[in-house]
Amino acid sequence: MNLCKLVTCVEEIHEDRGVALPRPLRIAIAAAVVPDPLAGKFVDNLNEIVLTYCEQLNLNEIVLTYCEQLGKLLGARAVEALGVPAAEVEAYGKAAIAGLGGDIEHAAVIVSNVRFGGPVRAAAGNGATLLPAVIKLAAPGASFDIPLHHTRDVTFSSHHLSATFSIADAPQAAQIVVAVAVANGGRR
Repeated sequence: MNLCKLVTCVEEIHEDRGVALPRPLRIAIAAAVVPDPLAGKFVDNLNEIVLTYCEQLNLNEIVLTYCEQLGKLLGARAVEALGVPAAEVEAYGKAAIAGLGGDIEHAAVIVSNVRFGGPVRAAAGNGATLLPAVIKLAAPGASFDIPLHHTRDVTFSSHHLSATFSIADAPQAAQIVVAVAVANGGRR
């Protein structure tokens, strides 16, 4: 897997609108910036996007392995940054941004499958719900609001959160930013 950059950040909220929280709400984000081998050209078959990273495998394995590698890496980094045992992760989400030389589908093909989400759910204490996502096409420094919801029950509206995130110099035109966010709780 070819990585341009890894970025991890943690937000810790101690009070919400003047009310002290019983415990700080922590939201951790782990992001990877990867090259987009399809930038600058339109293609119907997006499998080429991962050939750069796993050339020794057959085409189906390439797509699955690349997504799984990023899911494992970012899931583990986000949970580690959160600073709690995996079983205490209560919310999660994912995001991807393709650079302006690419296509939104180049980002979507990475995060919109179980081979990416499965390892993230496993890192987050075997979460049972699908990860909410945001996917977009944007210039370097663009922010995105990563949606989060409860790892076990999406009806817990207290855990419907978002985490705003950006990387100042990414994605460049031929890059993709892939991110995972996890939280140790919901709103008060």
